[in-house]
Amino acid sequence: MRCAILGCNSDNQSKKNPLNKNIKFHRFPKNIDLCKQWLHATKKKDNINVKTAAVCSKHFLDCDYKINLKHRLLNYSPKCYRGLKDDAVPKLLQTQVSSVPSTSEEKTQLAEHKTQLNNILLVSRDKVKEEPPKIADNGGGGSIISPKCYRGLKDNPMPNLLQTQVSSVPSTSGHNCILLGKKRQKAQLTEHKAQIIKNALLASKDTVKEEPPKIADNEGGGNSISPKCYHELKDDAVPSLVQTQVSSVPSTSGHNPKILGKKRQKAQLTEHKAQIIKTTLLASKDTVKKEPPQIADNGGGDNNLMEACSSSDKGVQTNQVNLDYEDLQQKLENQTKEIKELKNQLDGVKKFFSKNQINKLNNQKRIKWSVNEISSAITMYFAGPRAYRLSLKKGYPYPAVSTLKEWLRKKQIEQGILKNALTIAEFADMSEHDRVCTIMFEKMKIRKEYLYDQPNDYEMQSYDFVQVAMISGVFKAWKQPIFFYFDCTMTSSLLMEIINFVEDSGFHVVAMVSDLSGANRGLHDDLHISESKPYFQNPSTKEKIFVMADVPHLLKLIRNNFVDHGFLIDGKVIKKKIVEQAINSGNVKITQNMTLQELNCAGPQRQKVKFAEKLFSHTLSCALSRFGTLGFLTEENWAECVDFFKLVNEWFNILNVSTPISDPHGRAFGLALDIQMPILDKMSQVISQMKVIGRSSQLPFQKGILISNSALKMLHVELKRRFGVDYILTRRLNLDVLENFFGVIRAKGGLHDHPTPLEFKHRLRSYILGRNEEAYSDF
Repeated sequence: MRCAILGCNSDNQSKKNPLNKNIKFHRFPKNIDLCKQWLHATKKKDNINVKTAAVCSKHFLDCDYKINLKHRLLNYSPKCYRGLKDDAVPKLLQTQVSSVPSTSEEKTQLAEHKTQLNNILLVSRDKVKEEPPKIADNGGGGSIISPKCYRGLKDNPMPNLLQTQVSSVPSTSGHNCILLGKKRQKAQLTEHKAQIIKNALLASKDTVKEEPPKIADNEGGGNSISPKCYHELKDDAVPSLVQTQVSSVPSTSGHNPKILGKKRQKAQLTEHKAQIIKTTLLASKDTVKKEPPQIADNGGGDNNLMEACSSSDKGVQTNQVNLDYEDLQQKLENQTKEIKELKNQLDGVKKFFSKNQINKLNNQKRIKWSVNEISSAITMYFAGPRAYRLSLKKGYPYPAVSTLKEWLRKKQIEQGILKNALTIAEFADMSEHDRVCTIMFEKMKIRKEYLYDQPNDYEMQSYDFVQVAMISGVFKAWKQPIFFYFDCTMTSSLLMEIINFVEDSGFHVVAMVSDLSGANRGLHDDLHISESKPYFQNPSTKEKIFVMADVPHLLKLIRNNFVDHGFLIDGKVIKKKIVEQAINSGNVKITQNMTLQELNCAGPQRQKVKFAEKLFSHTLSCALSRFGTLGFLTEENWAECVDFFKLVNEWFNILNVSTPISDPHGRAFGLALDIQMPILDKMSQVISQMKVIGRSSQLPFQKGILISNSALKMLHVELKRRFGVDYILTRRLNLDVLENFFGVIRAKGGLHDHPTPLEFKHRLRSYILGRNEEAYSDF
């Protein structure tokens, strides 16, 4: 196993060294993010197999380890075992990797320099004899070599001075002070050795005269040196023979001049070797470190080395700061990207859940639900209690069922005007244009029973019906019940009170819609409503409120009288026999697929508008025309019947528009006045002259048609003057929204579609409180 850090030579073999016996190898972590940091610390360009690679303990600080106190206290073995912390990252070598050769060429060049350096150091260790020659003064004069001034090299070529100075060379730490520091320290140490060797050799040269001495016999004895045998070497003379045969130079002794010349030659050779060593070391230092510190070879060598290490430490700190900045910048980018993704997810969640619901998703136990949230939850609960409970089990953030029931129990409504019904609408962000509304009212049949109201502790008497008043938008689709009362008929005074309440709440009543029951016809008489004056004065604003009859109800009345009695139009009688003959004809099938049961419907079936629409449809009128042209109709006046059916169909299309643009005969009133006004005028003319067979005067439905046609024309002019509108969606001027409300109240009881008075109150309360956004209601 080998350390994965670039430039580290730690492996299993190096652990055999006693100094490295405590080295441990740590596998790469399994955490992906931490593993990436380890890979970044290796600074290797090649891919690393993180499953098998490891990093030695040299690259971790003591703070990166967690101490196992249990092993120490219980005297387990080994006591010194320490594991890395979860967030430990190799630190010591990741800032000086740039000083270590990473390419194969640099590694090969460094290995060659090391080999040359080792060879030169082996040569420099050749021994020089320690015994100095005994030279005495003679008559010939000259200098003699004194034993005191002769300094020979011992077996260990390192003098004591070198050993003492080597210990003073500062050592560094980290890769900045481990790998690079050791190589620089070796270079400085070897250079220092060479300098001391050079100084020693120069001192030995100074003791030998440049001219050959004349040595004669004297008292001390000795042999003289002959000029013939004296050989003086130049300072830079290095024979090639000596360089190649250094190892074969014999050891000399005595005072033989030839031997002395060889010693000087040996000293000169050693000096040259020292110069080669110095040059080679400098070259090797340039290879090891790309930007070496400038270390001068002078008396202050140690200080220069310390300055170089200091500058190197500053560079290390700068590199460390840069790497930390890059890591932090990368982390910041990742965090920014993650925050953006979370924000997009939160924005998507906010479209469907409120703030309290999001808090509940975050396991917040107690939630103080707002009125809007409870109102929406009540709507969902009454739409499907089982589905609502299932959603709670699945973890959807909705209020509990007990919360809804407890909240409903505290909200009580009483007969009369629902003064809290428009609380939200009064302060809602609605324009004046959206606040224009129609007031409508109708009776609903309830089950007659005596009941006990337990929360209020009183006994309710039995009632036959309940009168309900509602307002709905003319230009914007919204509706809201504002009044209910049991066994109550609508009077002019009660109507004015309701209108005043609506106007005070910030809404504008422009029309009134009702059916043509006896009580409502009496109200029309009290308000002096007629074809020429289809309006009354608003008690609050003194503006006109136009009165209209429910058009779908008028269509059903036309069908009922046609089927039951028949009509007399311009002296010609039209009856249902014309339609029956077409239905019973077997030669041609009517496209509309009208049946006799649908034609002669009775009881509750007569309350369905679709059967009346089928009878007066454009399809059936075309079919009757086709039958009559082919001669299948023997009844008289079939052509007048076809024209009447077409007229009623076009009139109903004008007064039942729900979209601004449709076919030319079904556009919103005001967008095709050149077509719509003639149809209304013709319908008023036919209805005013038409008589029901068996009746001498006009029936209520005829008066209702005439009033509605006249009111629609005037209403369009008034709305255009007050609010600048170009068209009216006439479907919003009928009782469909109120009929839909009655259907919802009946459906809340399941099979009990006729509620008691107490049940009606409870169902009305849940309806109002559960339709907050659409109904603009709150309590």
